[in-house]
Amino acid sequence: MRSSVNINKPVPTGVFSYPPPRFLFHSSGFSVGVMAHSAKRCLLVLVAFFRARQAFSSTHTRLSLLFPALALLLSVLLLFAVPAQAQTTSFGTNTIPDQIFGLPGTGCSTTYPATVSLTLPEATGTGTITYTLNGQPSSLTFTASSRALFGTLATDLKQASAVSHTLTYTATSSGGTSDSLTFTVAIVDERPPLEALYASTDGANWRTSTNWAADIPAATCLEDLHGITLDTAISYPGTGRVGKIDLNGNRLSGSIPSELSNLTGLTQLWFRVNQLSGSIPAELGSLTGLTQLWLDANQLSGSIPSELGSLTSLTDLVLYQNQLSGSIPTELGNLTSLTNLNLYSNQLSGPIPTELGSLTSLTQLYLYNNQLSGSIPAELGSLTGLTTLWLYSNELSGSIPAELGSLTSLTDLRLY
Repeated sequence: MRSSVNINKPVPTGVFSYPPPRFLFHSSGFSVGVMAHSAKRCLLVLVAFFRARQAFSSTHTRLSLLFPALALLLSVLLLFAVPAQAQTTSFGTNTIPDQIFGLPGTGCSTTYPATVSLTLPEATGTGTITYTLNGQPSSLTFTASSRALFGTLATDLKQASAVSHTLTYTATSSGGTSDSLTFTVAIVDERPPLEALYASTDGANWRTSTNWAADIPAATCLEDLHGITLDTAISYPGTGRVGKIDLNGNRLSGSIPSELSNLTGLTQLWFRVNQLSGSIPAELGSLTGLTQLWLDANQLSGSIPSELGSLTSLTDLVLYQNQLSGSIPTELGNLTSLTNLNLYSNQLSGPIPTELGSLTSLTQLYLYNNQLSGSIPAELGSLTGLTTLWLYSNELSGSIPAELGSLTSLTDLRLY
């Protein structure tokens, strides 16, 4: 199996010039100052005029009223007649997120252009950022408007190579001062984690393994692999990254490889009804875009990793009918997008975490047929969207909380 390529290659920087205003005035993003001698000049003029006004005020009443107006007018003219000084751009703590694109495979019939969409501070005008692709100079042409920058890599992704390009956005004032932001456009080869999955789960004996191999050829379009969907809607359009793996009921055996955590664009992972064993990799907790994790009806063992509590986009966590043991992690209370938590028919023990009362989006909670003990948390009464609550066949004790009476959407309550 090949290893992932990660090459950071510095490239020439692009330059963004701001047309300077003729006179000094306040403008967002620039620091505007008035020279000290200009202020002093205005002050001296005002003093001179007001002394003259006092000298004539006793005999020239109308003239005394005219002097302040003339003084104010002259002061303003002197202020704005000062030539503009070099302006300093200031990005402060602004950052640009790294852009990640996948290599869909050179044999793809579908075109996967890489489109960059960035937000930059105080951007106006147009410009070009240069970089190197496959050893040849290329460019990322962009148009900046309303603090947004859009551009397209000069090549179809399927013709690219796995490499990271370091790009720098620079804004320069007429006086030569500048500030810059650096970000990375990473083109990643996602074949290695898929090859690891094939090898770790006895891919040669899968029910269906179309186009899968221990060494997937570069010409293979990843979307042509059985069960793989490239999700071009993740983060940025046209990313060509693996978004969904559906290998339900495909006779997978062995363990789930930790290398799947390198598929950072993954939103759905379905391994239902197989013969997978071993533990659930804690590394899956880094797949922060994951919305559905279905690992039910396998032979998985060990505890539920607390790292899964970092999957804040998760709507479905389905782990039932395995051999999972230990307590339910309190960190699962962080999964505020969760609608379906299904952990039944395992060997889970200990109390039901009160933190599950924070899962306000939850509609289904299945914890039955485990070895859970202690009382039913009153906090579950705050899950007002809950329609199904099955806690039977455990070792629960104590009274039924009166707070469950607040679950007005509940249609199925089983505590026997």
